[in-house]
Amino acid sequence: NAAFTATGGGTVSATQNNTSIVNTLTTTTATALNVANTTIGASGLTFRSITSNGSGSANGIILNTTGATGGLTVTGNGGPCTSAGTCTGGTISNKTGADGTGNGIGIYANSTSNVSITRMKLNDFSNYAVRGTTVTGFTMNNCFIDGVNGDNAATDEGTIIFDGLTGTSSFFSDTIKGGFEDNFRIRNSSGTANNITIDSCTIRDTSTGVSGNDNLI
Repeated sequence: NAAFTATGGGTVSATQNNTSIVNTLTTTTATALNVANTTIGASGLTFRSITSNGSGSANGIILNTTGATGGLTVTGNGGPCTSAGTCTGGTISNKTGADGTGNGIGIYANSTSNVSITRMKLNDFSNYAVRGTTVTGFTMNNCFIDGVNGDNAATDEGTIIFDGLTGTSSFFSDTIKGGFEDNFRIRNSSGTANNITIDSCTIRDTSTGVSGNDNLI
């Protein structure tokens, strides 16, 4: 079963102070967080960790048409996220499905704003680890993405793929690997990206086959 679903309209918020109150979401093959056609309130959605770790067709996190008021924050805690399993922001992995945005994606973000992901591990998706369209402001800190992400070069599948990333965004101390075609691509046909900062990240190892393409484009 899905861990948290808000798809009926209206406004939703979930807050924590990271000390006495800690919000976490955990499921296996289902979607851990699904907010669609529902506004995220000004206080936002804040979770210590989000985990969806098991082979299945559901996307791990869905943010679809959530407005411009608030956004999703995953905080994690402690030190940096590495392949050794110290990713306190949670793990999303092994999502499968037909080409498109309906499944097989770790984090799917469409028409959403102010997304902040910290200390999460993502790996092994048949489509994308992160797929964003028309996103305003996206932050990823101390995250570790590896495995094999994507299986079809014709649909430009890869690790982190944005078509429309505007506003201010940053990627700090992330490891980004495993793209079937590209590892990290931002493509804007309209709007303004005020500032996109990539700092202290490791971006490497696209597919070793003929589909392997760019690390950063």
